[in-house]
Amino acid sequence: MRHIEIVRKKEAVVERGPKVPQKQKVIVLRRVRPGEEYTKKEEIPVSIGIPEYYKELQTAQAEQQKKQEEFHDKTIIFIIGGPGSGKGTQSEKIIQDFNAGYMSAGELLRKEAASDTELGHSIAEQMKEGKILPQELVIGLLKKEILEQGKDVYLIDGFPRAMDQLNSFEETITPCSAVIYLDVPDEILTERLLKRAETSGREDDNEETIKLRLEAFHTVSAPVLDYYKEKGKAIVIDGNRAPEEVYEEIKEKLNAVLNKETPQ
Repeated sequence: MRHIEIVRKKEAVVERGPKVPQKQKVIVLRRVRPGEEYTKKEEIPVSIGIPEYYKELQTAQAEQQKKQEEFHDKTIIFIIGGPGSGKGTQSEKIIQDFNAGYMSAGELLRKEAASDTELGHSIAEQMKEGKILPQELVIGLLKKEILEQGKDVYLIDGFPRAMDQLNSFEETITPCSAVIYLDVPDEILTERLLKRAETSGREDDNEETIKLRLEAFHTVSAPVLDYYKEKGKAIVIDGNRAPEEVYEEIKEKLNAVLNKETPQ
């Protein structure tokens, strides 16, 4: 009779210790905003594990939602346009008629740029070159102003200037209700800015810098305007008219937006 010897293999002993990051990764698709398609790709290390990743993601989303609750009852109106398009003039009228809080991304940045700090010097140099500043910096300043002013309606001048600013603002604060775009030809904007330079003393009101600022504005702002047009939130205004005519159209269209949002 043949004997069969059964050999039991000893299980390998694996020492427990800190996970070693692996180079292999998987790609996870995320939504940029609720209700939209999953288009945002994000790579995560395999060593993290899919369940753990989603747990971390849910925690981050819960924290983000909590932050947004501070602003859920705020009505945000953006007003954008090239430099010299008349945003400041029209903003003054809107603030008065709609009892709105007001902040200018440009003024907040210029205030920081004037400070004798390393950050201030860096901001001043980038503004001189017509560059777009990091959205974290701009949004941080805007968020601080919103909380300090304590209004229900806010008009934000010169923002957002790029899609990353738009996305970051909507994710960390709240989506806007409308965007007023003052459409003025570049040659008219240049004339206005050069005339303003005669009395303003602003370093960024010279012909070379004006050209850079206009190029930067069109390059980064076109996608922003297209996005809000698709959302039905863009109010496009012909800004090459008398300020009074421009404002009458703004007031009429803005009233329609705000009355639509107010419960009857």
